[in-house]
Amino acid sequence: MPALWTPPGFRQRTTKRDVGRVRPDPEATARLRAEGHDESLEAFWLRDCLVFTEIEAHGWHLSISHRRRYPTWDEIAEARYQLVPDDVTMVMALPPSDTYVNLHPNVFHLHQAPPNWEEPFHAA
Repeated sequence: MPALWTPPGFRQRTTKRDVGRVRPDPEATARLRAEGHDESLEAFWLRDCLVFTEIEAHGWHLSISHRRRYPTWDEIAEARYQLVPDDVTMVMALPPSDTYVNLHPNVFHLHQAPPNWEEPFHAA
């Protein structure tokens, strides 16, 4: 299981209800692994959001969902920084419309970016 970690300067709105925000879900982890997911798959709850992390052939994959709404940006960012190592760059991609697939409502997926993907954005 990845270590829980918050980067320096990452601000969160914290209340008493949020203490212990990220909770492992061993039952969901076991069920999904039994259905054929990789042994690296882990399931967690972040307040009312269900989060899955898995290391796939291309690298890390994180999915986050909520039953009634889209996860907020703060929830997505918190899950990413709590559950994926900080030295990994994660992206939320929107592929061409003819390859876009959305099997479940209210789910976002983050994938590990390929090496050097951000170089064009930082060129002088």
